[in-house]
Amino acid sequence: MKPASGTRKPYIGTARSLVLALDVGTTFSGVSYAILEPGEVPKIHGVTRARRWKSKIPSIMYYDKLGHMVAAGAEAENASIVAEAEDENWVKAELSACAPRMKLKMNGMRLAPLPRHKTAVDVFGDFLAYLFRCTHSFIVDTHANGHALWDAVKNDIQFVLSHPNGWEAHSRRRCVTRRIWRVIPDTDEGKARIRFVTEGEASLHACVLNGLAADVLSVETLLDMVSSLPTREEVRLTSAPMRYGASTACVFAGSVFVSRRARLFFEEKLKTSKYGTPDSLDHIAKRFDETTKRLFRDNKELQFVPFGSPLDRDMTVGIRGGQLKLTGAEVAALFEPSIEAAIASIKSQIDASAGVVKSVWLVGGFAASPWLFSQLQERLAPLHVTVSRPDTQTSKAVADGAIGFYCDHHVSARMSKFMYGVEYLREFDANNEGTCCEAA
Repeated sequence: MKPASGTRKPYIGTARSLVLALDVGTTFSGVSYAILEPGEVPKIHGVTRARRWKSKIPSIMYYDKLGHMVAAGAEAENASIVAEAEDENWVKAELSACAPRMKLKMNGMRLAPLPRHKTAVDVFGDFLAYLFRCTHSFIVDTHANGHALWDAVKNDIQFVLSHPNGWEAHSRRRCVTRRIWRVIPDTDEGKARIRFVTEGEASLHACVLNGLAADVLSVETLLDMVSSLPTREEVRLTSAPMRYGASTACVFAGSVFVSRRARLFFEEKLKTSKYGTPDSLDHIAKRFDETTKRLFRDNKELQFVPFGSPLDRDMTVGIRGGQLKLTGAEVAALFEPSIEAAIASIKSQIDASAGVVKSVWLVGGFAASPWLFSQLQERLAPLHVTVSRPDTQTSKAVADGAIGFYCDHHVSARMSKFMYGVEYLREFDANNEGTCCEAA
């Protein structure tokens, strides 16, 4: 299969337009876009530098006492902002707790309280508005004649919003808040400019963009290993557009759960130490997220969480030189429930496909974990299933794939989650004319 960029058709519209994909994740978010020029093949761009963004945008915000958002994204992680937040008693909101509540099994996850006088939809809308403002700044700053380009497309922006597989129509409608209506008209025509795509299907398009399985044209399972919502879907790959082979699914067992288990583990391990205070535990857990969790690959090697200065020391709990020592088995145990959930999810897709699934592709931020990747490969090998991941940055896959969904439309048929009707069984009698007529 050729990469989608090599088979994408030129834009057939008559006027210049812009398609903007917003992937709001639980810990990090991504934005991609394409300028649609009549007669030209659309090219996908990522918003990679705006307000000190690098490759992904932290999904955090600060609100003041009046309920106004005063900082968001990478800015909210600056030391000066954190200090000001403490002085001014700002409230920190994270999308892992503030995204619109979905009717899914939460797997023990507890949602933090929302900022005062704010609903989950309000917070979600505030962050969407922030992403839109920064995308505007990025396009104006990085494109030749950026201001003229924006003026030409600002009244015809097409939005693609990705969402977990578990969201139903009601959840999708809720996330299109009045914040969006400030950008487009609150009319049927305006609403038609908003499209939704599941994270799983966007991930499929992202894999196709990277020349997914050029040597394998078979049944694939896409596993979107995002922070809290590993989503999966099975698709049948042929040289023609792809079809779903089973309904999509979503479970709460991603990266954020590894972090929460780590926080509880540190609380128990350091309860007799001076480093067992809530602030110290929060800092150690954050450093674990930034270092050890991302790099962990061997459960037989000692692991270290660097969190302090060379003067930080408490040998009774394994702290020396500002580092907390952990065994590989301890870190592996923090990953294990998430790995088991992923394996169970994949096996259910294999069963649903009558055993014809032969390949699994991982995307999303959690897919970058060496330990997760190696464990899925090892445990699925007996089932003769190969596990792969794109060679590009997996954390940007959903946003890029959402643009691919808009431009390429690789999926031609989907599988309904629910079916209803009345079972009816009547024995056929060839000698009964009435039965013959019914059969006809």
